[in-house]
Amino acid sequence: AVFVYTLPNIVTGEIAIRNKYYGESSFYVIEERDDELMMCTAALAFRDPAITSVLAGWGECPDPEHYEADLFILEK
Repeated sequence: AVFVYTLPNIVTGEIAIRNKYYGESSFYVIEERDDELMMCTAALAFRDPAITSVLAGWGECPDPEHYEADLFILEK
């Protein structure tokens, strides 16, 4: 297996470990918020019968004074 060791993947991995989430974690870097892409990615995860919930969201921090974060949990 190939492991991409990047800061965003470290963040998602640490969140999973700290909260005892088991399964996959991933982080996507895209130009702008794409809710349809987030829902499609979650739907793909739900194809695995072991997946019962998905933590998804959008975060953006263009500078230290401005940020946006929107996280949500999807359940089967």
